[in-house]
Amino acid sequence: MSTAFRPCAVIVLLALVSTTAAPAAAQRDFEPLFDTFNIRVEGSWVDLSTDVRLDSELLGRGASLSFEDDLDLGSRETIPTVAFDWQISRNHKLGFRW
Repeated sequence: MSTAFRPCAVIVLLALVSTTAAPAAAQRDFEPLFDTFNIRVEGSWVDLSTDVRLDSELLGRGASLSFEDDLDLGSRETIPTVAFDWQISRNHKLGFRW
C-alpha cells in the first residue's frame, strides 16, 4: 500500500465501524421515554360564556338562551385534576384522570 492511500483506508474503516455500531446500540433493552409511574396534580381556571339564539325562518328572530344564567351553570370555574400514568411496556400505557 502506498503512504497516501493508508489515511484514506483508515477513514473508510472508521466510517464502516461507526455505521455498524449505531444499529447495534438501537437494539438494546427497552428504555422508556417517560417514567414508569407518573403522578400529576393540575388545575385550570375557566371563564365561559355560552349564549345561543334559536331562530326560525317562519317566525324570525327567536329566543336567546344563556347557559350560565338560564341553566344556572357557573361562568367561572376552577377545575382540579389528578392524573396517574403507568407505562407498562414500550407500546402500552395505563392512565387514570379525575
